[in-house]
Amino acid sequence: MYTEKHTPPFSDQVLIFKTDQSPLYYGRFKLTVGKRHYLRRSLKTDTLSEATEKAKTIYTQLMVKEAQGIDVHIPMFNDAFRDYLENGNMTDHRRKGLRYTFLKYYKDFFQGKSLDAISNKLLIEYFIEHRIPHKQHRIDSGEVIPPAHAKNITVSIASLKKDRYNLSSFFKFCKYNGKLSTVPDLPTVDDIVRYSQRGSVRHERSHSRAFTPDDWSRLEAALYTECRTIDQTNTDHRVDMFSRKRLYYIIRIGAFSGLRLGTEITNLKWSGVEWRQSAQGHDIFTLRTVGKLRRRQAERVAVIPHTHARFMREWIDYQKTHGVWSTDAFVFGGPNGEPPNMATIQNLFRRILKKYDLRHDPEGKIYTLYNVRGYAITKFLRDKDLPIPVVAKHFNTSIEMISRYYYDYVKSPDQSAMLMAEGARANFSSSKSSNTKTPLSF
Repeated sequence: MYTEKHTPPFSDQVLIFKTDQSPLYYGRFKLTVGKRHYLRRSLKTDTLSEATEKAKTIYTQLMVKEAQGIDVHIPMFNDAFRDYLENGNMTDHRRKGLRYTFLKYYKDFFQGKSLDAISNKLLIEYFIEHRIPHKQHRIDSGEVIPPAHAKNITVSIASLKKDRYNLSSFFKFCKYNGKLSTVPDLPTVDDIVRYSQRGSVRHERSHSRAFTPDDWSRLEAALYTECRTIDQTNTDHRVDMFSRKRLYYIIRIGAFSGLRLGTEITNLKWSGVEWRQSAQGHDIFTLRTVGKLRRRQAERVAVIPHTHARFMREWIDYQKTHGVWSTDAFVFGGPNGEPPNMATIQNLFRRILKKYDLRHDPEGKIYTLYNVRGYAITKFLRDKDLPIPVVAKHFNTSIEMISRYYYDYVKSPDQSAMLMAEGARANFSSSKSSNTKTPLSF
């Protein structure tokens, strides 16, 4: 209900008013372009003269946009996010995750807020007062939290980073489609942690870079026991024997061929595997798959060292014995020919690490499946005496990355010094652009 109404002298298409719900003045502007007939904006002052000046500025801006045929209507956050979910360029998996996040976190907090009302201050308020306390609210509401989840009642740094990335991508989509003139200034994760209550944010434990030689020996023994010699009739094991064998050969073949234990392994098909014999009579397997380079799909060519070629032979024989092998099938697909699920493979690997007390390195950092690749890099540097550029080329990485993350795992001081010197001279961009499409010979 209006408590004051004023028509400014510069236009009869503008109404300046107050309501009984706020001491501030508002402006109502009549529109000619777009679906809405009027646009309402807070003038953020309780002084009539200041409100008139601000209303004149807004009116001038609106007239310029309307003269250009631009719809000046700023959509509401929730409506714009629904449009982002429907029309944004993303995978189905990410779309599903964003829809869950929207319904769980964004929808209630941003209800009734337009895109131009989103500010750094409001986003900090979202993270501090809504996103972080959400799990604590579950306890306050009387919800029964499983004991396994009780220790994770705080929000992790990784979750905050992912949430911030989702909002940033959404605002960029809105700007690209003309719904926003500028992307709001998002608070950094450090700001969020600094303003939040102590103990409400959980820092993730750091991950290791590579298995140490001693831990690798223990892992080899564990894999041999769990994946090759275990009694497959034992009903105590929840994972079938085929999946255990697959994990064993993924590690043996994938890591030492230089393929990344992710999309490069899961996209590999038998049609992309080529065999030949070297002049010395060694089996040489060339692997052609599709990976990612600078967030784009790119062809990846790798070679299995002849010392590990026998594992490919064993895996082929095992698949043929079980009637799974075919030229169009995935090399590490499921027992029924389905595409490999990396999450299932990683879960099995984590269970084996837990069972054999191999979850952490000597410094307490967490081991993951990716550390198998790190061990292969350090083994090539330490034991095979290969030139460092050759190792970088084989593993489809750069000298700088090896010097930054793996030189301290190499035991020889002379080799470590050489590696650091070459890494200092390396140019990251040029070394990345030299990804090989010609397989190496061993």
